[in-house]
Amino acid sequence: MRVSYTSVMAELPFQIPAEVINWIRSVFAVVNRRVSDKLTRIPTTHETSLDITFIEELSQHSAPFRFSSSWVVRLETHYRAAPGLHGFWPELLGRNLQIREVALGAGSDP
Repeated sequence: MRVSYTSVMAELPFQIPAEVINWIRSVFAVVNRRVSDKLTRIPTTHETSLDITFIEELSQHSAPFRFSSSWVVRLETHYRAAPGLHGFWPELLGRNLQIREVALGAGSDP
């Protein structure tokens, strides 16, 4: 049986400036293009390689960026584990383990 989860996102108590939204979209467009290009060039590439490419490209945009609206945005990326890189984990845990995190911090300067 397939279960789908839907939820309505609560309205934010503040307005995110359009320039911030557009910058975030442009960063993820660049990241998507890089990963997609790799998959196009090497269709047999392993998922781990795509994951690392994703994190690597996203990390190129991790420095805090200040906008004219006084908002500052910082992207943080973490790649903690992948099945091919830590061969002992499947035996230890009985399954493959992948943990990837992308955090977005944003706020306005008072």
